[in-house]
Parts: sequence; C-alpha cells; structure tokens
Amino acid sequence: MIVVGIASAFTPSIHRWSPGAREWTALPPPPERGLQVAAFVVGRDPAGLYAYRCVIAGQPALDHMSQGTWQPFPQPEGGCITSLAEAPDGTLWLVNDRGLHRRPQGSAPWEAVPLAPVDAPGKPVAALPGAPQPPPPGPEPLVPQQVLALDRGELWVVATIPDPKQERSRWAVLTTRTVIAPLHLPNLSERTGL
Repeated sequence: MIVVGIASAFTPSIHRWSPGAREWTALPPPPERGLQVAAFVVGRDPAGLYAYRCVIAGQPALDHMSQGTWQPFPQPEGGCITSLAEAPDGTLWLVNDRGLHRRPQGSAPWEAVPLAPVDAPGKPVAALPGAPQPPPPGPEPLVPQQVLALDRGELWVVATIPDPKQERSRWAVLTTRTVIAPLHLPNLSERTGL
C-alpha cells in the first residue's frame, strides 16, 4: 500500500507499507516543479511508481521512480493529466485534455486512443417552438475523464457526453469486460445532475 500526503512541515510525503512490516517505509517525494495543485501517485510496483500533477499555468508534470529516484517521464501532448493507470502488463493509460492515450511498456511512444461515438439514452429528441433545436440523431462523441486498469486485464473508462448547449453533461462508463447489456442509471438528483 502506498500513501501520499503532506508531512507536518507541509512538504509532500510518500510512505509504503508492506504486508508483515512493522512500520511504514518513507519513499522520496516527487521533485518540486513549482506550486502544485494536486499530486497523484500510481503504479503496481513500489520500485516503479509514477507521479503526475499540474503545476503553475496548467502545465502537466509526470515523473517515474526508478532505482529509488524520480526522473521526468515522457508524456503525450496536452494539458494537465486527469487520470493515469498502469495495466498488469506494464502498459500505461493516461487521460488529458486531448483524450485517452496508451503507452506500451518500454520506450514506445504514446499513442492516442480515440473513443467511438455512442448512442446513449437521455438525448433530447424534440424542442419547443423558438427553442434551440435538439442535436441530430445518431451517435454522440465521448470525452474521456478517468481510466482504471484492473488485474484481470480489464480497462474501464469514464467519459462525458458533452451537451452542445453547455448544460450538464451525461456520463458513460466503457469497459473491455464483456457485459450482457448496457445499464442506464437515471440521475440521483435533478439539482446536482449526479
């Protein structure tokens, strides 16, 4: 288990606990890259962690821990990273403002992974006279937000279905896992859209 937090001196802190250990082991924090909004650490092996965060002016930072030290790690074009996951085979999956990206283990370059448009429920089909026209029928584009890679080789992606009128977005969850039928969940609250 890896825990990321802030130490009493208001400095970044990363600790690892191993099953059977008597105490936590301190790991070196990722390098400072200016004022940070948030930092996230992911990885399947404590010796090979990845840290991503946004720094001043929305610039992304991605570092990889190798042999106990953090090194800058290549990243795809785009702004701040919103999600990063490592698959069991070492493939990295990343979401930023330009979409979903995949990087096979090793020194392969990042590649964009486009999400196919989907036919999703909840799309308006009619409008009152004088109101903006509803979107045309057919599949709608997806904008990835989060990615999760599970041990069984499953990949899960949370995406939004943008509303052209900039009202609340609808959400879609995509997976590589076989499902019998799509599941449609209504909003819990009209006020929050959740």
